[in-house]
Amino acid sequence: MGLLDFFFKRNEQELEKNQSPSLESENVSNKYVDIEPYIETTDEKETKIVSILATSIASGDSPESKFVVKKVMKRNPEARKIAIIASSIAATESADSKLVVKKIQKRKED
Repeated sequence: MGLLDFFFKRNEQELEKNQSPSLESENVSNKYVDIEPYIETTDEKETKIVSILATSIASGDSPESKFVVKKVMKRNPEARKIAIIASSIAATESADSKLVVKKIQKRKED
């Protein structure tokens, strides 16, 4: 049994080492808030135009169909600007690469 206890104690020590960084990363993630890539439109005119275009394209060959647009979203200008700046800076390293911004976060203000 002493031989098996040696292996099990080693696994417990490795688990403790692996758990401490995850707690630190949770503390770091609490300091930041995600910036959404899309936001809802507040302009009635934009919503009407998008709704008319979307329903006319979706109806296609069946004009008797009925469509209801529940939500119209547009690209977040803040997220777009940040993505363009970050990808431009990163593109200076290798011009032939394609970059995709997956997530944008900003620091919470106290």
